[in-house]
Amino acid sequence: MLSVIWHYKGFVLEVGMRLLIQRILGTLFSYSNTHVFIVKK
Repeated sequence: MLSVIWHYKGFVLEVGMRLLIQRILGTLFSYSNTHVFIVKK
């Protein structure tokens, strides 16, 4: 039973980290895009 809870915790942590990384990358990507757009303009 304990191992199941531990596995679930690890799964949630992994998904959370992936979402966080995606969010950071998305923010950086959109920021660089707008920055490039402003520079080009």
